[in-house]
Amino acid sequence: MTKVLSAILILMSFGGLSAQASEAPLLCKDLLLLQMNEEEESVSLQSIGLSIKVEKSEAGNYGWAAELKQDNQTITELDVDVATISSDEMEPLDELLPYLAPDIKSEMIKKVRLGNVGVKANQDDSSGVLMYELLDQDLNLLTTIVKFGWSFGVCAK
Repeated sequence: MTKVLSAILILMSFGGLSAQASEAPLLCKDLLLLQMNEEEESVSLQSIGLSIKVEKSEAGNYGWAAELKQDNQTITELDVDVATISSDEMEPLDELLPYLAPDIKSEMIKKVRLGNVGVKANQDDSSGVLMYELLDQDLNLLTTIVKFGWSFGVCAK
């Protein structure tokens, strides 16, 4: 459990984007948040009914915009950026994979496409959204892990 908490803290501090990304949208149809029960030392995933779509947009500050939908409410965020980073930059993710995506092993991940929703919020206090699309060697999507505020989750398949 301590390793999981350490990995979460490291990933929460990561917000910089380094390389140009593909122009395909990033999608999360249903975010399942990681729920930790420290007394029982167990974890589970729970849907919060949130969907996220990040796509190219001339209106966005960095050429991207995000649409977040939950409970018949829609929020559009224009402070959004997307980049592709090396899987080496995501080492702390190894600690979370068994809980968020147990069928995916770290050696399967070759690239990570990172969507930064709320760039300034993530820089200031990690209160935005970071979407990590984990890609294999052929750049096929394995899964999408999401940092939502101070929590982590995975997109339902």
